[in-house]
Amino acid sequence: MQETIVLYPSSSVGHLISMVELGKLILHHHPPHHRFPFTFFDMTPTRSRAAMAFEFNHLNHRNIRSALQEISKTSTVRAFIIDLFCTSAFSIANGIISNTFDGLEPVAMKAIFDGVCFPDNHRPSVHYIGPLIAETHGEDHLQEPKETASYLLWPDKQRVRSVVFLCFGSRGSFSALQDMGMAIGVEEREEDGFVSGDELERGVRELMESEKGREMSERSRKMKEMAMAVFGDSCWSTRALASFVAAIE
Repeated sequence: MQETIVLYPSSSVGHLISMVELGKLILHHHPPHHRFPFTFFDMTPTRSRAAMAFEFNHLNHRNIRSALQEISKTSTVRAFIIDLFCTSAFSIANGIISNTFDGLEPVAMKAIFDGVCFPDNHRPSVHYIGPLIAETHGEDHLQEPKETASYLLWPDKQRVRSVVFLCFGSRGSFSALQDMGMAIGVEEREEDGFVSGDELERGVRELMESEKGREMSERSRKMKEMAMAVFGDSCWSTRALASFVAAIE
């Protein structure tokens, strides 16, 4: 029988993208792949996101069971990879896959290595295979617009290291007051690259011009270089992925 790895992500786009990218990496070792059937449920705007997330996962239980039973007829399931929200499975997990790398979170990684995060002395093997982000080219994106949106091109046209990019996860957002402050800043800015109101602009200027700001900027530059360097044939994340594949073979 052939061997199979099953991936089950959560419905949140931030978690889904990372799981899809993980699947792409694993496919280099374990082709081909199968998909669960689509699950339809009520997504009325007035419903809470939490309620929809729980319902989606609940409705998928039957699909998961059926898919695993069907796959098991022709394949040996070597690994069942689930999302971090399934923390109740930590006690029986044989391993943890983390979307990070050594230079990005050394303190957290040391805490895990020292067992600080596992008070019951059960510490499964941890595979750091990041950074996994969505690709912006290739066959998977043939349906994207041929022209890049102007707001994506704008940062590239500014002076080097002159743009401050504020970004949240899928659950974060700006308040209406903050949106208004940034909109006013866009209209009244005296220097390209600043898109905030006076108070935020002053704070950003002070930070960027301070010694701490220069240190943060230099650290960001080094992080970018390290992130680009971890995916060589013999580099950190590539070895971690190989270690994971070897562990389930």
